[in-house]
Amino acid sequence: MARFRVTCVVKHAKYERISSLGCYSPDNVFRSFTEDEVIDRIENHNDSFYVERPTGHVIDLEVVTEKNGNKYVKTIPDGERPDNLLSLPSCTVSSSVKTGVLSSVGTVVAAASHGPSVWW
Repeated sequence: MARFRVTCVVKHAKYERISSLGCYSPDNVFRSFTEDEVIDRIENHNDSFYVERPTGHVIDLEVVTEKNGNKYVKTIPDGERPDNLLSLPSCTVSSSVKTGVLSSVGTVVAAASHGPSVWW
């Protein structure tokens, strides 16, 4: 059973709903899964998924069934706001979208208190 760390999401174009998740495997390989794949992996006890926000605060994902029978994934309630899963950054879709590979892109900016960037 693998335990995947979710780092980014792709939301449905029209709804506040997750369509796929970008995750790192235990061996630090980036993978993407559709929400249906994640639901299947959790329900069949094949894998587990979690969000770590802020660092060290680990919250597992669970499958929830709506009254109409539709299923979706969410983090187990922990009282944190904003929602741990929906507040993750968007995964960017690269030219390899046909293979289902997504990547998370972020920019790191040095704090002003660190002074000018000088590299020797």
